[in-house]
Amino acid sequence: MPRTIAVIHARNHAHTLERLALEPLHDTTSILEFQSRRLRNIHGIDELVIATSAQNTDDGIASIAHAEGIRVFRSEDNDTLSSLLDVADQTLANTLIYITPASPFCDPDIIAKSVVEHGSNNSEFTTLSENTLPDGFFAELISQPVLKQLNVDARIAGADRENIFNFIRHHRDEYRTHSVSVAMSASPPQQGVAVRRAEDLEMLRAMHATLKERDWPVDMLHICKLLDEFSVLNSIIKGLAC
Repeated sequence: MPRTIAVIHARNHAHTLERLALEPLHDTTSILEFQSRRLRNIHGIDELVIATSAQNTDDGIASIAHAEGIRVFRSEDNDTLSSLLDVADQTLANTLIYITPASPFCDPDIIAKSVVEHGSNNSEFTTLSENTLPDGFFAELISQPVLKQLNVDARIAGADRENIFNFIRHHRDEYRTHSVSVAMSASPPQQGVAVRRAEDLEMLRAMHATLKERDWPVDMLHICKLLDEFSVLNSIIKGLAC
């Protein structure tokens, strides 16, 4: 039976912000704990796992996985492609969903929709249609045979193995690619919710706190409402500073 596995790929040295997965998003709850609890029961996914390195510096990530009751896979190889292949082989996965701590608000409903469309379109690679959603809500899907094909592709070495999804996007015409569209009642905000700088993380913390204060769910609709509000507020502040 085909298996679909969601993988949170978390390594302390792999992001612009060191130890991003262990950074608190709210109270004492780390980004990795928040993601694990938010994404573990998505319809259409057989299992959520965490992939990290075998280095001592990532012991904290493995400890969170164990505490959350989530299988953790630790790879000696320091690249994304090898890590995903290792997970696919050990879980007998046909499809992997790639998630990183840089997208704490990755949306479970959008992932579930993507899983359905990935299967119904017999896709090898499923990504988001351009100009559909702000950055940080989506996770890409890749088939296990494509990972094996990429592993022996002579064009791929070094940085390409680490940034394998950039390579796939640039060569998407080589694979059966499906693009997911997500309908929104209004134009999507320009500001995304991916974490690349310390300022991004502070904004997401403020957003989570605001959602909690208003008793709003942490979903795409309400996050986008806040993004619009924050954008207007930033415009006002910049205007006053001129």
